[in-house]
Amino acid sequence: MEPKALVIDIPAAATPEDATSALNAPGEGFFLVQVLPIAGGHRAYLRRYKPPYTPSGKQRADADGKEAAALAIIRDNAGLPLRTIVDKLADAGITRGKDWVRRKAASMGRAEDSSRAMGG
Repeated sequence: MEPKALVIDIPAAATPEDATSALNAPGEGFFLVQVLPIAGGHRAYLRRYKPPYTPSGKQRADADGKEAAALAIIRDNAGLPLRTIVDKLADAGITRGKDWVRRKAASMGRAEDSSRAMGG
């Protein structure tokens, strides 16, 4: 694993070209944070750029391919409590939580159940 920060000491006798070369040595992934004078030269602090966000490629929406079946179970059991629907989903081999069921039920028009689930 590469370091997140570097410290480079530049001697006072270094030419500008030597100093530039020393500061560019770590490569493209670092930026200069601070340069402080020290006895005999300067001390440069560099920090690594935060890597850009790269999605893992995993699609969360319907990752297991069972969303259509889960929505059908929610639709067929519209009058039941959310916890019971979650249990019916588990019996069908579909892993979904109560919050997921509440959100989907509310988007399907079960506003009375979703407000009851939130204490309303």
